[in-house]
This record gives sequence, structure tokens and C-alpha cells, in this order.
Amino acid sequence: MEVQEKILMHLSAYGKENKYRLAKALKIDVSELTEALDILEKEGKIEIKEGNAMLVKGKEPITTKQEKEEIIQEVETKEQPKEEPEEEQKTEVSEESAEERIEEKPTEEVIEEERIKGTVKFYKTNKGFGYIRGDDGQEYRVHESGLKEGFIIKADDRVSFKVFQGHKGPEADDVETINQNAA
Repeated sequence: MEVQEKILMHLSAYGKENKYRLAKALKIDVSELTEALDILEKEGKIEIKEGNAMLVKGKEPITTKQEKEEIIQEVETKEQPKEEPEEEQKTEVSEESAEERIEEKPTEEVIEEERIKGTVKFYKTNKGFGYIRGDDGQEYRVHESGLKEGFIIKADDRVSFKVFQGHKGPEADDVETINQNAA
């Protein structure tokens, strides 16, 4: 199916749409989409007002509700196959070890409710992030937003924290220093 046909189908089903959202929904490069929109506008099939593309009134190619629903289903089913292979690849990788299964969980999902202890490997205050080596041997990224209010950390500090799956892997949250003078 040509880009122009995809655009017309999408606009028929969803109405007006910003070109960037349209490119994302149709999984088309913005420059390619822009060219197609220009052609459709010159042909008089669409108009662009206030940055939104829409079908020209009175020339809507889809007339019945059933046809609109069929097109919506067609657009949605074409988007799904592109996502499924990625999930299948993740599933294959996830069978190797428990640590890898943790990494495939959705962004910012809490992995463990209990607190883990560890040592700050390094922390760059000017950049607002660093890494903690947990007592379990795993490294956890820590961002300044993950520090408990009022706490400041530096290299070699003993800390306790909760773990969640961030966009860059396991991350530390609710980080606080452990009082080492309790002896």
C-alpha cells in the first residue's frame, strides 16, 4: 500500500492529525510523509490547517461506519506485526537467565520491594548520576531523582535502596546512606 493511501485511510478513520503523530502512527519517515502530504494537498484530497492534516470536507472516501471500523482494524493489525518480532526476540533471550528476564520488564517497574545494600562505585554530582555495586554483585544505575530527600552520596558510601527496571537497566531508587558509626 502506498504512503498516500495509508495517509488517506488513517485520516478517514481518525480525522485530523499532526504530521509527526501521523508519521509515528503509520511508522513512516517524516520527510517521506511530508512529500506525500504535499502531493495529496495539491490533488485536493486533504488540507492542512494549523499544522494538522485532514480530509477535504465533502470528499471523505469512507461513508459508512462499518467501512471506518474495517479500516481502523486494518491499520491496527498492520502496526502489530512490527512489534511482535521484537517481543519474540526478547522472549528467546529471556530464557537464558533470571537477570535477563528482569531486564525485559517494562520501564520503571519495581523489581524488588525489599531494600538492598551496596557501596557507591561513583557518583557525579555535576551530572546527577552514578553507579552502586550491590552486595549481590550487580551494578545499579542511580539518578539524582532516586536519592531520598536530604541525602547526598559519594564514592565508597554504604547505601541501601530499592530496585526498579529503568530505561537503561536496573536502577536504584529511594537511596539513603547507611550510618556506619553504629559500632
